[in-house]
Amino acid sequence: MERLNKFKLYEYEISFNIDKKITKQKLKKFLVFLSNYLLKEKSILKDIQISLKKPKSYRTFRLKKQLTNTNNPLYTELEKKYICTLHLSTTPHILDEIIYNLKIQKISSNIMAIKHLKNV
Repeated sequence: MERLNKFKLYEYEISFNIDKKITKQKLKKFLVFLSNYLLKEKSILKDIQISLKKPKSYRTFRLKKQLTNTNNPLYTELEKKYICTLHLSTTPHILDEIIYNLKIQKISSNIMAIKHLKNV
């Protein structure tokens, strides 16, 4: 296996479970933060897929209404477990930062797979 240069761009695909207690708004804020961070670091977020955990099932968010005063659907928790897949071009160092942020911001505690697709 070749050794990765920590300053060179590589294509990756990261799949992780989105924790059930995350609201749609928090996930949206995290994805906006992530895309801005990657642009600043000269990396590219090529694609985001959010799907139900069932295979071959790509559905939109289904939100469960909470018993709170707020009627805004952005503040409701996710009803089922979702998988998020990010396809991006970045350096190994920035990839480590992304994984760290996923855990520290409590978006996901379960990173399922990181695939190194190709050199850019």
